[in-house]
Amino acid sequence: MTHGTSVECEVRRFLFFTFLPYKNMEATKKLFVGSLSWGLSWQDLKEAFNEHAEVVYAKIITDRETGRSKGFGFVEFATVEDATAAKEAMDGKELDGRAIKVDFAEEKPRD
Repeated sequence: MTHGTSVECEVRRFLFFTFLPYKNMEATKKLFVGSLSWGLSWQDLKEAFNEHAEVVYAKIITDRETGRSKGFGFVEFATVEDATAAKEAMDGKELDGRAIKVDFAEEKPRD
């Protein structure tokens, strides 16, 4: 099963991270981190955010079939204040050669 050429994938990725970041969301303890390089590990992500506040949890989302990073992840902090400080410090910063997008994560309703 193919999902398009690498150029098509990059275009989809660009559109997703350019137009769909959550704007004006209520502050939460969990941050969404987009535009991550595919080679970045969860440990690297945690270490980068630990410079601004203590990270409780960090995860990079991967494809189930290939195990390859999908280019985004989540970082959780002990308090909303810590998450807010980290968001302000890291949004737009370069991490492993890419400018990352950071915003408050939207909580998914659990069924």
